[in-house]
Amino acid sequence: MIEIEIILADTLGFCFGVKRAIRKTEEALNNGDVYIDGMLIHNDDEVNRLKDLGLTELSEQTLDGSTLILRSHGTPTDKKNAFAKKFKVIDTVCPYVKVVHNLAKKHKEDYLIIFGSKTHPEVIGINSYSDYNGVIIENEVDLENIIEDLLNTNKDIHIVVQTTFKKVILDKLLSLMDERKIKYHFHDTICNATKDRVNATIKLAKTSDCVIVLGDKKSSNCTKLYEYAKMNNNNVFFINSIKEMDISEILLYNRVGITAGASTPDWIIKEAIEKMEDMNKNEMMEAIE
Repeated sequence: MIEIEIILADTLGFCFGVKRAIRKTEEALNNGDVYIDGMLIHNDDEVNRLKDLGLTELSEQTLDGSTLILRSHGTPTDKKNAFAKKFKVIDTVCPYVKVVHNLAKKHKEDYLIIFGSKTHPEVIGINSYSDYNGVIIENEVDLENIIEDLLNTNKDIHIVVQTTFKKVILDKLLSLMDERKIKYHFHDTICNATKDRVNATIKLAKTSDCVIVLGDKKSSNCTKLYEYAKMNNNNVFFINSIKEMDISEILLYNRVGITAGASTPDWIIKEAIEKMEDMNKNEMMEAIE
């Protein structure tokens, strides 16, 4: 009989920005009907919980004057201004994302580079604050395509970063610019919550027999935790919740590490721990019988 030792990452689950967005949404729901533009956070289970409390997706039928929540990833300025004319707006944008907004606005006349995913709502929102003058770079190929522009521009080059951007990619991009002798001003806007969860996941992966990453695959930060875990452990499971997993898959392992992204609620983490603790008890009962 194998008794599983459950090891939690030093830092996991909701970050400050997500907790703040959830709290503001729940407070609004206590006062009547509330609508949302897009996903508040990238976690279907938590979003569905809020929908059960009355959160409703914005539609053409939403009445003027209704309360509208703006997502934690940030909302493009054009949409935000239009919404403010029609609805009572509650902006739940993460304060760390707001810092990047301010930098994009400040440097919109410079050569602004945004390291991040071109399709991620946060990055689209950031670029809106530069009047969409920013150049979004996802990878080395994107950067190579603008190298000549960077070498020939008379503008100051400023770099901001998606708050959940992968540091190993960031380091490669900056190294490439350094190799080409490009002068730039770098603003490290990867948030501390992302850095802390990455470091905790790497440590966990190195000391566990397997790792379970709890989080939604739409979540940038959860996906990156999975990638970092895979770099340091061959046995990694990426699931929304423990309900998705055939729990017998982890019976081969003694030390099971659990990590969770910044958009993964505590109740999903607790559910996973309880499921594995119950499995330990059942295994012990079967051994006694």
